[in-house]
Amino acid sequence: MAHTRTQDAMMSLFRCAKLDPSLSAFVRSVHFSDHLVSDEYKLFEVEPELADELSGPGSPRTIELKDEPGKSGFGRVFACATDQTYSVVETETSNTLLLIPDGSVLLEKPRELEEPKPAVVHAMKTSYLELQPCIAPSLRLLKQKLLSSEYHGPFEDECDDCDENSAIHSRSSKFTRSELGVELPCSKNELCYAFARLRVFEIEGFMRIVDPDYLVEVIRDIFSCADEHAWDWRQQGFSVRSLVENLQKQYSTTILNQVIGLYFYPRNVTPSCSSLTDLIVFPINSRICQLIGEQLLSVTNSFDLNDFKAVWKATVPSGLRPKLRKQLTCAGRAYCGTPGSSNTNRTDHRHPLFRTISLLRSEDLPDDTIELRLQALFERCSAWPELELASFLTDLVIPPDTTCKHYSDPVMGPLMFPCSINDSDFEYSDEIESEFPESTASDSDSPKQASAAVVTILNRLCRATTTTDQGRIYTQKYGNT
Repeated sequence: MAHTRTQDAMMSLFRCAKLDPSLSAFVRSVHFSDHLVSDEYKLFEVEPELADELSGPGSPRTIELKDEPGKSGFGRVFACATDQTYSVVETETSNTLLLIPDGSVLLEKPRELEEPKPAVVHAMKTSYLELQPCIAPSLRLLKQKLLSSEYHGPFEDECDDCDENSAIHSRSSKFTRSELGVELPCSKNELCYAFARLRVFEIEGFMRIVDPDYLVEVIRDIFSCADEHAWDWRQQGFSVRSLVENLQKQYSTTILNQVIGLYFYPRNVTPSCSSLTDLIVFPINSRICQLIGEQLLSVTNSFDLNDFKAVWKATVPSGLRPKLRKQLTCAGRAYCGTPGSSNTNRTDHRHPLFRTISLLRSEDLPDDTIELRLQALFERCSAWPELELASFLTDLVIPPDTTCKHYSDPVMGPLMFPCSINDSDFEYSDEIESEFPESTASDSDSPKQASAAVVTILNRLCRATTTTDQGRIYTQKYGNT
């Protein structure tokens, strides 16, 4: 049977228990409501900064709970804020937590003559929900969802519209931005970043992956337009209005705006600005060369490395310089091997005789766990140099930069330039000044070092050996012998 103590008995107990006479003590009664509503509350532990933003007066920020796609309510739960996604994990508390209405908790000792009102407990909880930051959305899942509605150009869409059955099927396979935002567990900023990663454009209200062949065609016409009008784009850049004015008969303004936003960048533009003057943009060497390299590799299973480098160099627009390691093999976009069995040891990357290169995008690999991705990579090749292997894990480990620069042009409308500086797809955005023959900058093809977080994971899950010519090489830790 529970024993009820009086207030005087509790005060006597405090006087005996306290070690420092200066410590004050007071007793407050606790009453339990006759109708506890414990099941109606969920407790979340959040970071102080996020808590301040959510609880601030007039704060527009909210957290939206979403379940895992395709799991019918039995998968994981995600909490999506504006720019971050969290995996929700239920954790038990060491003590029972009493939920008391706001304003009824005493923070200071009451006055001598003032008798504190009893605190009324409305609910009790023995567990809470912990928010663990995660990287979302799944690029692989998003790509699979949008691949059936890939955009190849306006001519193909017009042919589909002529066939009634094709038009109905085409609409059912397309998704709007809001539909994807509801279905995918991720924040709005992360979804915009994923669109940039997968080259997803908003076309006639629907989000669609754009065929690389069509993107390359648009970019070639942009550079052809510059050559036709003798624009010194290396020094003066491209005038956005002039580009649209000259190409609007070939491409819609919507397509041109999004191509410019993804493959060109403005100088001296604040994160959000509007100006009556024309916007000048410069090409991003690494993104354009990477796009063309992937397009060349997509037409065949494997390409002789020497032949590929020659064709790639001849195919990119004049003035741009492709770099194999920075833009493809150490950026999670392709891998090099030797003819014959795919599961073979690697040869020295500095001696590419008899080597081949194949397209391998990181978003096409399993992304459920890092272990599954590593397994898929080692099935293709038994030994990987550190920089190449790390590039395929970056998008699972390193949170991307989801910020964008927005520019409002009174003639062109809104333009958005994704930053994406931490993403494996756009990791090596070389400054355009260092990409031309007249530049004094080094023309080396040395990628940045792998992230410490990724290297730590590789050392834990793989077997590492160090060689004098290739540096650190990773193999399966528990592979078949």
